[in-house]
Amino acid sequence: MQRTTALYNQFYFNGQSLLNLSLDYGLALRNVFFFGETARSRNGAIATVNGLVAALDRKVDVAVVLRNFARDYQSLNAKPFAETSGGLNEKGAYFGLQVQPTKRWRLNAYYDQWRHDWLRFGVDAPSNGNEWLGRVTFTQRKKMEAYVQLRSEKKEENYVGETPPPIDRLTVRHNLQGRLHLALKLANAVEWRSRLDLGSSESSGKTIKGVSMYQEFIIRPVQSPFTASTRFALFSTGGYDVRFYSYERDVLNDFSIPAYYDRGSRVYFNLGYRLSKQFRIELRYANFYYPNVKTVGTGSEATTGNRKSEVKVQVRGEF
Repeated sequence: MQRTTALYNQFYFNGQSLLNLSLDYGLALRNVFFFGETARSRNGAIATVNGLVAALDRKVDVAVVLRNFARDYQSLNAKPFAETSGGLNEKGAYFGLQVQPTKRWRLNAYYDQWRHDWLRFGVDAPSNGNEWLGRVTFTQRKKMEAYVQLRSEKKEENYVGETPPPIDRLTVRHNLQGRLHLALKLANAVEWRSRLDLGSSESSGKTIKGVSMYQEFIIRPVQSPFTASTRFALFSTGGYDVRFYSYERDVLNDFSIPAYYDRGSRVYFNLGYRLSKQFRIELRYANFYYPNVKTVGTGSEATTGNRKSEVKVQVRGEF
C-alpha cells in the first residue's frame, strides 16, 4: 500500500505488512458494567476506548464512553466508536441518557464532543466538534410507536466561501435535523412505518436545506414460511452536506444505511421464503433514481445513467 502523500495523511500506514495487538475487557459490578479496548500498532502508537453503562434507577440509565486515538495509530480495519473512521487522530467523550417515567413514554438524549489534534481531509488545521440529540418516544405495546427527534452537529472545516481569505482558516458547519416517525401495526402480520426528515446545513455564510420522507410495509405472516418488506422514499436536498441516513432491512447478517441526498427516490423489496427446516432463501432488490443526473457515483462505483440498482440473493443452511 502506497498512498499519495499529503499533510493530513502523513501518519497513515504505507507498506506491505502491519501488526496490531489489542486487549479488551468487560466487568460487571452490581448495576454498572465497565468495558473497553486498548490497541497498539507496530509503530508504538496507542488507541483506546473505555466506557460504562449504569442503571441509576429503575427508570434512569446512563452511558459514558471516552476515546483517545493517537494521530499515528495504524490499522486497516479499525471501526471503533468515534466521529471519524480509522481509529486515529481523535479524542472524545460521549454521554448518553435514557429516562422512562412510564411504560409508554421514554426520553433518550446524548451529547458527544471531540477534538482532532492533527489535520484531516478537507480540514487544514486541528479542529473540534460536538453533537447532541434528543428524542421523545410514545409506545403502545404491540400496536404503535411514535417519536419526535432533534439532532444538532457542529464541526470545523475549511472555509470555502466565494471570496476565500488570504490565509486558510476554519469555519464551523452547523447541521440541524428534525424527524417525525410513526410505526403502526395494521394487523397481526402487517406493520406500516412512515417517516419525515427535515434538515439544514450552514457553513461559510451559506445555508442549504433538505427534506426526506418514506413509507414502509413489513409483512410477517404467523406460521408462514414467507416474509416480505418494501419501502418507497422521496428526498430533495441541496447536496451531500444535507443528507439523511435511514436504516434499511436487508438479508440476514447484512445491513444497509444509505445516505439520501440531492433529488431523487429510493425503493427496495425484500423477500424471504423458508424452503425447509434447514434452508431459507432471501432476495433483495434496491434502486436509487436521480432524475437530473447522467452518472451516479464516482470512481469504480460510478454507473452510467440516472439509476443505481443492487440485487442480493442469499441461501442459508442450518444444521
